[in-house]
Amino acid sequence: MKLNKKFSRNRANWQLSWLLLMLGLYSLLLGACSDSPTTAPNPLPSGTGAATDTGTPGATSAANSTPAAAATSQPDSNSRPNQVGADNRQVVRLWTGGWKGNTDYEAFLNNVVDSYRSKYSKTFTLDWQDFGTNLDNKLADTLAKNPKNLPDLVLLDVGNIYQFAAAGKLEDLAPLVGSEVQSRFHPVGWDALRYGQGDNSGAYGLPWLASTRVSIINKKLWQQATLDPTKLPKNFDDLDQALPLMRDKTPLDVRAVWLKPDPVADFLMEDTPLYSKGPDAKFVPTFNIANAQGKWQYYFNRRKDGYFSNEALEGTNKDALSRYSAGKLVMVMDGAPLLPDLKTQNAELYANTLVTLHPLSKANVLPLQIQGWSMLKDGPNKREALPFALFLDSDENQLAFAKLAQISIPTAKKALQDTFVQTSDDPLSQARAIMVQALPQTRPAEQLIPAPLPLTTRDKLLNALVVAQGATWAKAVKPQDALAEAAKAWTELLK
Repeated sequence: MKLNKKFSRNRANWQLSWLLLMLGLYSLLLGACSDSPTTAPNPLPSGTGAATDTGTPGATSAANSTPAAAATSQPDSNSRPNQVGADNRQVVRLWTGGWKGNTDYEAFLNNVVDSYRSKYSKTFTLDWQDFGTNLDNKLADTLAKNPKNLPDLVLLDVGNIYQFAAAGKLEDLAPLVGSEVQSRFHPVGWDALRYGQGDNSGAYGLPWLASTRVSIINKKLWQQATLDPTKLPKNFDDLDQALPLMRDKTPLDVRAVWLKPDPVADFLMEDTPLYSKGPDAKFVPTFNIANAQGKWQYYFNRRKDGYFSNEALEGTNKDALSRYSAGKLVMVMDGAPLLPDLKTQNAELYANTLVTLHPLSKANVLPLQIQGWSMLKDGPNKREALPFALFLDSDENQLAFAKLAQISIPTAKKALQDTFVQTSDDPLSQARAIMVQALPQTRPAEQLIPAPLPLTTRDKLLNALVVAQGATWAKAVKPQDALAEAAKAWTELLK
């Protein structure tokens, strides 16, 4: 009987202690919830996991928050761990190419992360790394050799998106974000980052900024050539009519046009396919045809006649700017990238520069340069990465970054309506307005390139075309012979 009473007292004490403990935990939970920010919308369906990563991220936090410590396993509904750092911080890895070192871009990303943390997730930490011009090779190398160190998000050029998507390394974002998010973007921007055919196609990047080719013209030299500033060349036929006057009515040391040839862009504009698939499913070069030959011969003839600057073949934007700013060029094709520096270096000429769309050719289309935020299939924390990517790629953030870039335009419809890209009161704003108007006439030239390919192979294929075009441009090699050499190199590389 005494034993039973003692047991009952002990049991009652245990129950009381347990009740007090639970009440204390409940109070702490209520306090935490009352101080929590709004939860960010997560479009990922239940069961979407991430690859295990037990290494230390070594984060460079764009928000100057506490760097993540060694990751710990926090299984989701699919028993696959997200990347969680110290104090249960949600670590998202983001890779860019060329942002670090640009103080404006760094401040932009810091502000985005600070805003995201304050609105949605105080435990969010960004592990941001930048690999400059080596971003694509770094990603390919990590995929092959060290997949545990993959990023969750990476800002890729459209050509790299195609290659990594074709290799099955990127997440199809279309079913994850839904039609409402898709409708936020200009359809040209959204479609540009799709890859594949029919049921095998997918959207492998959230569209970021874009641009297309815009030409600039020295108004004083244009008028000196007795040409009308209100009638600028819309295509190469119009240009050909103006070239003799641009050469003969201006000083001897002035060249009519700075045109830097780009083989793939030329093939796009001439409606020339680069390859087909043979019966064994191998890629077969198809570019040695009349369209391509004629365009390369046209370039040679215009250069030989003194219309096109010889130095443009190997020259840079810096070289073009130096000549244009010195009044030695009438026209620079694809010259919009020169405008920000021209504004600083020669304000008078900047104010007297005419801006027009790059002349169109047979296909009536221009190359579209565009980047997208892509998500790796095996990224360590996809569940946190996608909401952050949607926040980063908002209308407001696109517009803010476009103002920093100056010569690119947003792809979000709302941002495209802003006065920053709709006014035309100076050459830079005119260039942006022209790009917006021209969007329906653009598509990525990289669509012509075979995929998937090892990046080294792709680069060798492109270099073979550059070498061939250079031989025609500078050495008077017949276009059909130069293209035949390039096709031979392609055949060997694609075996």
